[in-house]
Amino acid sequence: MTVLVEIDQWGEIIACICGNAPHKEGFYPCTPWGWETNLTYNNRLWRGHYRCASCGLTIRA
Repeated sequence: MTVLVEIDQWGEIIACICGNAPHKEGFYPCTPWGWETNLTYNNRLWRGHYRCASCGLTIRA
């Protein structure tokens, strides 16, 4: 199994394989296809995915 991101005990992203972290360029919510989206109550496109702002990797949280 290949590890692409580091996750802490609460399920929060600590670091991407590219070295990006929340305190650097960060991560933003996206659709499973990598399209940026907002975290709103009525947003039906968001399924728990984030995209690395540095390398573009889509991460299923």
